[in-house]
Amino acid sequence: MMDRVQLLLVGLPLFLFASDVIHLFSRPPPPPRHHHQPPLKRHVPPPPVIDAPLEFPTSP
Repeated sequence: MMDRVQLLLVGLPLFLFASDVIHLFSRPPPPPRHHHQPPLKRHVPPPPVIDAPLEFPTSP
């Protein structure tokens, strides 16, 4: 009589092999339905470029 560990070590690979064989010959799942479209990204214009020179105080 096999103990639980031996049963697990033999049964798990057999189960995984049988599962792979079943999935190998089964039909692929249908493609998912798209219920909604993702929100469209709005084009945000870049901020205006200021060409004026910056004025910093020169004396402390």
